[in-house]
Amino acid sequence: MDNREELRIELLIKECERVGQVISSMTPTVEKIIGLGCTVIATGLIFGIKEKIDEILLFLPVAVFGVFFYGIRTATETRSLGGYKRHLEEKINTILGQNILFWESLMAPNMHGSFAMKLLYFIYAFFLVLIVFISLSTAWKYYTRSTFWCMVIILLLLFIGLIISLHKLYKTFDRTYQLVKKYSEEKRVIGTSPNSRLKD
Repeated sequence: MDNREELRIELLIKECERVGQVISSMTPTVEKIIGLGCTVIATGLIFGIKEKIDEILLFLPVAVFGVFFYGIRTATETRSLGGYKRHLEEKINTILGQNILFWESLMAPNMHGSFAMKLLYFIYAFFLVLIVFISLSTAWKYYTRSTFWCMVIILLLLFIGLIISLHKLYKTFDRTYQLVKKYSEEKRVIGTSPNSRLKD
């Protein structure tokens, strides 16, 4: 391995470590914020039912969607970094000629698809449906029909936005990986003119 190849592998390893540290720092923060958000929302739900404050019950789904959209946005960034890290791991393995790093290609997908994660997603979905049901029931019983249908339209739009966001979330890892892989195979350096060429 010549000096240029050694420098290349050193830069790849440092970048892989940096991206891994960013992912590791983002994950617990997201979990804490979502957990805190769900706790506050659950407290608001209990308080609204106990004190019979219809306004809290009516608009509580908006807060739930806000917490979920924040979690999805941050998770999208994390999965995008994961796709980039997978490419770095593959480049390092290719240069070294053996499979040494395979966290993002083998371990991470198994963790994301575990039974515990699926159960957690089910709980989130059940919690969301419950809050929406309570909100619409409150609108139907204590507000005008126009208010009820306005809430139906707002919540339906939020549901559609949530589905679209989740769809993009699950495609982010592979899309980022393929994009980075495509650029790494090009001879043109990113940011340079299409007509420029690398010189030896």
